Amino acid sequence: MVVAVHRLGGVGKSTLVARFAELHAGRFSPVWWVTADSRAAVEAGVGELAAALAPEAAMLPSKQCVKLGVRWLSTQDDWLLVLDNVTSPGDVAGLLGRVRTGTVVSTSRQRLGWRTLETVPLDVLSEREAVELLTRLVRSEWPEADLDGGDRLCAELGWLPLAVEQTGAYLAQNCVTPTAYLDLLARFPARMFAAIAEGGDAQRAMARVWHVTLDRLANTPAAGRVLPQLAWYAPGGIPRVLLGELAPESELFEAPGRLAAYSMITLTADDDSRAPTIRTHCPRGTIWQASTSRRVIWVG
Repeated sequence: MVVAVHRLGGVGKSTLVARFAELHAGRFSPVWWVTADSRAAVEAGVGELAAALAPEAAMLPSKQCVKLGVRWLSTQDDWLLVLDNVTSPGDVAGLLGRVRTGTVVSTSRQRLGWRTLETVPLDVLSEREAVELLTRLVRSEWPEADLDGGDRLCAELGWLPLAVEQTGAYLAQNCVTPTAYLDLLARFPARMFAAIAEGGDAQRAMARVWHVTLDRLANTPAAGRVLPQLAWYAPGGIPRVLLGELAPESELFEAPGRLAAYSMITLTADDDSRAPTIRTHCPRGTIWQASTSRRVIWVG
């Protein structure tokens, strides 16, 4: 079985798969996790699996080690292989074409290109779920916290699980109320979206997560111009004609499509009853850093 879990960064793809692996630990042996953000990383992960199963394989050239790993996967069926953070479906196509047994779960920001594979698109939290998560995180460390304004803060964070989780930890550690945090976010957005609580992973800070996606879109410069503009509008029903001033028409056909492929926006189909529109999925107040100029843009 092969499943691809996809959606925008920060929505909880890796967390969901980790929970799945935990709940079904008795079903799989082994469970092997590969950071699969390139084709080379996928091969390295398979080679490391071979070395873990047969330590003598670690002495072999890397290509032979990879072949041993693929051969083992092809002849066993009780394993779980997690290919996390896949940049492009093409990076894992070679492996999936050679392995027909076991269970493979991929996570990716990339929405398109999975073809015949089963896909699981994730969505952001509902307003109720986001507020409950924020409340639970804060009150676990600060029971008497005043959480007035928590709903407005979650809305500002786009109801993204990672953003709510990191913000909740920050509020609890620093004894900051949601209302005070909103004020800080308005005045110091770059600093607040990069801030994490003690013990947090700096590589998973919201600013870093979103920058990774924009870096992958760097070869479509119009995407970097379109996205900040879209963030000024309400999330849904944005007419595509409003983008006409941002880039040449030829680029505007490509840029929204690439943003949609990475789940940053959703495009509606053009038909006889309505003009094509756009729905954004980025939280208002996110920092966008274009990889071509490294210039920080605040939108909110």
